[in-house]
Amino acid sequence: ALENKLWIAKSHLQLREFSKALDEFDELEKIAAQAEEQEILTEIYRSKIGYLIHEENYEDATAEIKNFLKSDITDELRAEVLYELGVLNIKIENYEEAELAFTEVQEYQPTFETDFNSKFELAKLKKKTGDTEKSLELLTELDNEDKFADSRDRIELEMGKIDYENGNFEDAFQTFTDIDSNFSKTEAGGEAAFYKAEILESYFNDYDSSLVIYRKAMASIADKEIKDKARNKAVLLEKYLNILKGQNKLDIDFKYLQNEELFVQDSIAFVKQEEQDSIRKVIELEQGIRASDRKTSIIDTVRLVKPIRPKISIDSVDVLKSKNYYDLANLFFTEFNNPDSAYKYYNLSLAETEDNPNKAQTYYALGNYYLIKNEKQKADSMFTIVYEEFPFNRIRNEAAKQIGKPLYDFDKDPVEDEYIAAEKIYSNNEYNTAANKFYDIYKNHPNSIYASKSLYTMGFILENNLNKPDSAAAIYDTLNTKYRNTEYAKAVLLKLTGHKQEQLRLKAVQDSIKKANAPLVDKTKNAKIDSTSKQTQIVSDQSGKGNKAFIDRNKNILADTTKRIDEDKIDEELGIKQNQIIPNGKKNEEKIDSLKSEKEKLIEIEEKVKEKPNKKEVITDSVNQLSSNRIKESIETNQNLIDSTKIIAEPKVDSNQVNIIIDEVADSLKQNAVGDKTSEKTDNNLQNNDKAIPNLKIVETDIYTDGTSYYAQVSSWKTKEIAENEVKKLSTQNYNAFIFEETIPEIKATFFKIRVGPYSTLESAKEILTKLSSKH
Repeated sequence: ALENKLWIAKSHLQLREFSKALDEFDELEKIAAQAEEQEILTEIYRSKIGYLIHEENYEDATAEIKNFLKSDITDELRAEVLYELGVLNIKIENYEEAELAFTEVQEYQPTFETDFNSKFELAKLKKKTGDTEKSLELLTELDNEDKFADSRDRIELEMGKIDYENGNFEDAFQTFTDIDSNFSKTEAGGEAAFYKAEILESYFNDYDSSLVIYRKAMASIADKEIKDKARNKAVLLEKYLNILKGQNKLDIDFKYLQNEELFVQDSIAFVKQEEQDSIRKVIELEQGIRASDRKTSIIDTVRLVKPIRPKISIDSVDVLKSKNYYDLANLFFTEFNNPDSAYKYYNLSLAETEDNPNKAQTYYALGNYYLIKNEKQKADSMFTIVYEEFPFNRIRNEAAKQIGKPLYDFDKDPVEDEYIAAEKIYSNNEYNTAANKFYDIYKNHPNSIYASKSLYTMGFILENNLNKPDSAAAIYDTLNTKYRNTEYAKAVLLKLTGHKQEQLRLKAVQDSIKKANAPLVDKTKNAKIDSTSKQTQIVSDQSGKGNKAFIDRNKNILADTTKRIDEDKIDEELGIKQNQIIPNGKKNEEKIDSLKSEKEKLIEIEEKVKEKPNKKEVITDSVNQLSSNRIKESIETNQNLIDSTKIIAEPKVDSNQVNIIIDEVADSLKQNAVGDKTSEKTDNNLQNNDKAIPNLKIVETDIYTDGTSYYAQVSSWKTKEIAENEVKKLSTQNYNAFIFEETIPEIKATFFKIRVGPYSTLESAKEILTKLSSKH
């Protein structure tokens, strides 16, 4: 009957009817004790203790074990129960009771397994309570007993941990290495690999090797807790090494940007290395050298990496390096628990560039560093900087808490409703009106958190919806100047820096063109001076010298002038050298025709001199008129050459005139906003035969798209007549060319841009752009 009741109670326990099962066990325990049914009583205790351990109710479990030990059980079972009592006492941090239980095991007849486990846990407990010397003594005794040889990996692992905790890193490393090598397939082997990697990381600073071994520990059969730790460590080290790799790349970019010759030298060295490799492979094939014999047959040199030309500016390199230093500092501060290294990298981040995108967070982190070092005054100075200089950064409130300042409600701003209204206008495709509203928010509420956001959105509209990238750059420049530390300024920083670099490049091109054309302008001026001088001489010679001398002198003048514009010298007159690319503007044929006509007029004047030798005033007037016309035309021609070779772009905005430019952009938007009717309104900038072309969005430099097709912008002119002539010429070459007229109110200028298209793919448009650009 008792067996049936025991079975029913166990069934209820399995069915998770715990209360019912426990009541049945309690009732059955009394009956079994009175009947002295020890086997039934033992099963009852096992079931109840097992349930309490499963529920992590260790205190009640130890109480049941003590009751169990009062019953009449065998010595072997008593030793086993005492061992379990010791384990449970460790879990509830009752170390004295645990030590007594493990020691008492030896007074009975423990099994081989219980004997080892009790001694092993006692040694671990001694280490846990700080008695490492006694712990090492007990572990050494176990290690010397041959009967425990199968557990040597666990014993030596604990001995290695003692050395590790005592700071004997080299001894510990050697112990962990031996275990990792000899017992790699065991749980202890995986745990030893983890500690070995940890020493490599923390003591030897060998991050590459430690990452490899952490990965090995992850793949072992070590305890889940150890494997999870190894995984987390590996992730952090991968992040650290990737940051270092990126930093090294930026250092190389910086060197190449500072010294172009260094890039050329490295490129040449790499090419030579590739050639040597090719020669070596040929030699190996001819001599039949196997890959495995290569080290003994041919000495390998240090491998060079192919140099890559930087695609960013020096300013961008500084910004990225600053961010990398900040990320490294955070790793050392929060993950590697190395505040001193973090302090070094935080300061490097601040020193790298004024355009530090994480300046507020860096100052706040330095404040926390000083708190750790118990330097409250320095910490407060850092928090004060954050509070006073970064009013739009949410970390300002965290700094305010540290120094007892009032908090700001970032989640509610009175300007929020205005901003939402402007967003609705934008969603209705009323781009000019929306941009104007965003500008008003910035202008009327410069201290609101929505001021920077409004400037950012206004710039986005100018760049992406109104296709005015240079106007957008002016807005972004204001955003970066006035709200440098906001997330919106950080978002456009790299783009703005790239734009400024491009403006500098374009200015350099324009300056070089002006310099190249300077001799032609000087020659024109000299011609004017020479002509004026000779005219004066003609007038002075009209008296007292006779007609013959006067005519001969004018013949010489005409001959010199004719010689200067002889057809063989026309190219030189235009300033065109061999292999020089002819700039945009009026084509050479027009210049040649003009100079030929000039020559014919001079010949005609010479004939008049022969026919009417006494009418000096006719000759003088003709020469004066021709010279004056020629000087004027030469100056205009050269000015057109200079103007036409310019790459048309809006000028860089001076920082002192930013507000003026912004106001002009806003005024322009206000004018355009009148009658703004969503997508039904055509682009005001679209003129001539371009009216049928939809509003094009820029894809990349000089490439535009309407969403389905692509167009290439091949040139840009200040004169409409020149642009129309260019369109005609392109049309004769079977190009579908048209003029896009764009007025830029900020600089009060109009440009006539020539585009060709449509093309079905971006690559086709690029190919046409390259082809036509090479002709201009």
